[in-house]
Amino acid sequence: GDIVFNSNGNTQSMQFHIKGDPKIITEGIHGLHIHNNPVKRKDCSPSATGDYFNPAGESGMHHGLGTVRAGARGEVNQINNVNVDPLKEEGISGVIEGQMACMPEPYMLFQDGSEKKIINFEKAQKRLEKLQKKENPSNLYVIILKEPDCYSPVSNQDTYTLHSPLFALEGEDSIVGKSVVLQGNEDGNMDDGIACCTLKLVSEED
Repeated sequence: GDIVFNSNGNTQSMQFHIKGDPKIITEGIHGLHIHNNPVKRKDCSPSATGDYFNPAGESGMHHGLGTVRAGARGEVNQINNVNVDPLKEEGISGVIEGQMACMPEPYMLFQDGSEKKIINFEKAQKRLEKLQKKENPSNLYVIILKEPDCYSPVSNQDTYTLHSPLFALEGEDSIVGKSVVLQGNEDGNMDDGIACCTLKLVSEED
């Protein structure tokens, strides 16, 4: 997967696109935090990644990443946009994935068991009527309806208005070189982690 932090003036963004085994990244809410140490030997546990990175020293802050929502197929798609404005009231608004229409799809089922998806239903019906009038047609078929894969991957986009930046990419409070750990639980209590990576500084050209 990819985790990208971007900071440009008074705007910041965080993008989390993760795909894993749904038995490990289970459906539901998971904590996502920055830890003090980089990842070593794919070990996401606190003994390797250290405590929560919290340069401000504020109890319970856990450096602000909060939680993300995973789907039934082990995917996380979360985008957080941050507008830094000390004159506006702090707040958050969000958008989740929409519901798509999902209807049964027509197929031609041939005598040999093969199938072909119907693009033009009216044309397929007329062709079938002509074939049925012939004696022992070799390419006769029946029209069946099949349920498509209607799964819609989870997707969240939140917009924050804050009085100060959520993270730093430079200086002593920089998150570069720290680890991001996806937790198995959502309550903020540190566990061994189910996915993790080390943050590296890259340019837009990379």
